[in-house]
Amino acid sequence: MKDNYVLLVTGCISPDSKVPFLKIKETEERKKQYLESLYFYIKNTTASKIVYCDNSNQENIIELEKLANDCNKEFEWVSFVGNTRKCLEKGKGYGEGEIIKYALNNSDLLKNNSFFIKVTGRVIIKNYNLIARFMDKNKIYFLRNSADNIDTKFYGMSINNYKTFFMNSYNYVDDKNDKYLEHVFSSVVKDKSITISDFIVFPNSVGVSGSTGEKYDLSFKRRLKENIKIIARRFRSDG
Repeated sequence: MKDNYVLLVTGCISPDSKVPFLKIKETEERKKQYLESLYFYIKNTTASKIVYCDNSNQENIIELEKLANDCNKEFEWVSFVGNTRKCLEKGKGYGEGEIIKYALNNSDLLKNNSFFIKVTGRVIIKNYNLIARFMDKNKIYFLRNSADNIDTKFYGMSINNYKTFFMNSYNYVDDKNDKYLEHVFSSVVKDKSITISDFIVFPNSVGVSGSTGEKYDLSFKRRLKENIKIIARRFRSDG
């Protein structure tokens, strides 16, 4: 069974080496990680429409289109030259916001659909199918790391909600002063009194952080603990 959402995969295969707080900078290594992720989403998920958007002006990889066609899926590669000067000044969160804005304004698949799920390019959500299956198009899905920090690696919402609340918030990112995109999104949620919904289960993510070079993989014990928290919140809201 395929879903009716658009999966937006964001990426920067060839970043400027001077972008602050960026650990993994080598183009070929980054490209390999993005390809691994895209192959996973095309081959192993229910996502029927997948967009990859890159802000380092990378050429389309034809093999991905062929694979998507073989899997009876729609795949779109969108690439542009990002604002390098601003990314150097504000940090990688600025670039991430710029990528999503460009994708929403230029992707044919995104223009013709109302709901999208976003995932950072080198992250694989192993239980994506289960999470996507239970998403409600009228809700906004985020994972909260703390009271003032929202996880921006993986989330979902209507395109209208993103454009209304989050589209231009990346302009307030300032990595050098510890104001990351995660903090900016959290501030928007608080200021606009936005209700956040939990995923049906905790995202089981694997991959490597471009910022630190560390693996995202969480232990079974940690994932179990996070799932218990989700269940507890669900019971409180139902009660």
